[in-house]
Amino acid sequence: MNSQQSTPNTNINNINLFFLIGSMGSGKTYWGSILAEEKQINFIDLDTAIEQDLKMSIASIFETYGEIFFREKETEILIKTIASNKKAIIATGGGTACFNDNMKLMNESGITIWLNDSIDEIVERIKPFKNSRPLLKTILDNELTSHIKNLNDSRKHFYSQCRYQLNETQISTLEILKIINQYV
Repeated sequence: MNSQQSTPNTNINNINLFFLIGSMGSGKTYWGSILAEEKQINFIDLDTAIEQDLKMSIASIFETYGEIFFREKETEILIKTIASNKKAIIATGGGTACFNDNMKLMNESGITIWLNDSIDEIVERIKPFKNSRPLLKTILDNELTSHIKNLNDSRKHFYSQCRYQLNETQISTLEILKIINQYV
């Protein structure tokens, strides 16, 4: 496997949680649901869990309460998810790793996998849904690529603290399963 790896300080025989991290549109929810079904374990989309908890869409949460409130709620739901001690694959939001020491918490609680897809692929995936994403709805279409690149560049410091990194040519069910199968 060509994925970048750092040595986890987690007990290899006691891994219950696998966190998919990366930019919005990198496929965390898509791959997470496929992998959870393949491994017959729980799948948790952190954004969906937040929406269910507050009974509001992410866009409405940002609009009503702001990003600071959202990030606090995101950390609260992340902590609850970890505390549940259920074996799961968790698709995090694009910013989850970047706030409130969440990256450290995820690394201490399980295995983090960065889906480091290309900016062009990410832009193509999110362009049709741009207006429903709070951090993108005011961005003009011709500025979307540079905005996503800048946002991704500002978050790389956090993403790079992951246990494993898969680049655009490595992101597949097979490659992610190779990582998960080491622990499950």
